[in-house]
Amino acid sequence: MKVELDRMNILYLAYAFPPVNIVASHRALFQAVYMAKAGATVTVVCAEQSSKRDDPELLQYLQGVPGLTVHYIQPWGVKGSSKAGKFKPSAKSWLWVLRVAKLVSRLMRTQRFDVVYSTYGPKYPHLAGRLIHGLHRIPWVVEYRDPWHGGRKSKNGNTGFGVAFERWLLKPVELIIAVSKGFSEILESIHGKTRKYEIVYNGYESTAVSRANTTESTSLAVNPDAFKVILLGTLYPFQLPSLEVLLKAMQRVPGVTFHYFGSSTDNVKRLIDQYNMSSNAVVHGLVPHEVVIKEVKSANVAFLPASTAFKGILPVKFYDYLGTRTPVLMVGGDKAELESIVNETDSGVNIDASDDVAEWLRQMINGEIQYSFKGSEFYTRKNQAEQLLQHLKTYVSKP
Repeated sequence: MKVELDRMNILYLAYAFPPVNIVASHRALFQAVYMAKAGATVTVVCAEQSSKRDDPELLQYLQGVPGLTVHYIQPWGVKGSSKAGKFKPSAKSWLWVLRVAKLVSRLMRTQRFDVVYSTYGPKYPHLAGRLIHGLHRIPWVVEYRDPWHGGRKSKNGNTGFGVAFERWLLKPVELIIAVSKGFSEILESIHGKTRKYEIVYNGYESTAVSRANTTESTSLAVNPDAFKVILLGTLYPFQLPSLEVLLKAMQRVPGVTFHYFGSSTDNVKRLIDQYNMSSNAVVHGLVPHEVVIKEVKSANVAFLPASTAFKGILPVKFYDYLGTRTPVLMVGGDKAELESIVNETDSGVNIDASDDVAEWLRQMINGEIQYSFKGSEFYTRKNQAEQLLQHLKTYVSKP
């Protein structure tokens, strides 16, 4: 297929999109924005649903971007805000797929898309992608932020009905994008080696970091002389032992404070009380993304607990740490791929024992350790989106 590479026309299917303030929304936002800024025409079709996690400030990134259009489609059975305060598809959200297909058919009367790009999760964009590919014979590329089935193996491994359905759904797909090498290997074990797999990492938003450089933190300035350790995002039950290691180390090192920003407030508070650290630890809850970046920038150490749920996890919080050049302390778990990036960029350390963490904190406080963050620019959202655009151009322009 011959494609005008300087103005490729991309149909981008994503369930989550701003103002929803979750990881999936951020990735879709910056991929769409930077591919459009790089010369592509990008039409985003996403779900219209609000929650307590909405961050209207994210919409500023969409302003004045040439070639970018966003269509919000409300899922049937979903009206207004989520009662749970979370952005979560309802039991009837699969009907969103039909509304998307109807909209795309209407758009196709006046334009032709060069490629359909659908991002998981949840599964609905892939369902819409398969339907649109079948109706209009447009090349279809899929992306996985998380493994659909392979990362959470059942008793039957990769042989259950869900995996069989996933294989059937993606049968027309020749190119799969994953956020890590580990996820790519999982996907290859499910979908075979005949397809092409490419890695497009998550990243940090450099403009948000620039704004954080010009604005001082507020919540972390309560005790300006303290040495501050910060943790962002969800803390899963399997990660709690890593936080225990940190709290035990902090008991041995005077003058260290811990700040948590995220939704797992109950678990974090419980551990803080258990180790009698309430005078040295603050739980802030959820805050807008740019506030988070500001807080990370003002911290001395960024904490990264174990990620062992399944292979290939590269937490998005790590890229925010990397972008603000805040030294990373990893504790616990199998972090082979993540640790290689930390070593490559000279951005932190991987320690498992509380005594060793305490000694490292003392050395950091005394200024005995410095990190260069060399080559961290590779992991900007802009650079990763431009790599994605090149993958799409190469795919749709092949003979």
